[in-house]
Amino acid sequence: MNHVLKEIRFRIIEISDPELQRKLWLNENNDTGLESSYDELICTLFDDFDFKKFVKYYAKEYGLDDSVISELKLLMEMLNGYSEKRTYLEIIEDQEWKKISQQAVKILELWKDNNQDTLF
Repeated sequence: MNHVLKEIRFRIIEISDPELQRKLWLNENNDTGLESSYDELICTLFDDFDFKKFVKYYAKEYGLDDSVISELKLLMEMLNGYSEKRTYLEIIEDQEWKKISQQAVKILELWKDNNQDTLF
């Protein structure tokens, strides 16, 4: 799997999993050896990997099918419209964030169904 594709997929996995967020963002029972935060997640996705350009121009080139791309667009809109909370715990527990997490789950299910390589 292409490096960019793998990194974007990892960020979507992070968005999809509140328990992973607790481990990475709050250091609760963190057995991963990794650290992250909401801010790092968003900056990495949108700045380092130019998520907007990826979804608009490159996802198709990387072999993602139209159903996955459509759901990626929705995730991007949801993330762009999200009002960040004061703490990472507030984000994890926020109902709007939970909707965003569910959207990420949906993407991963479609991505897997389209026989794409998995990160884990």
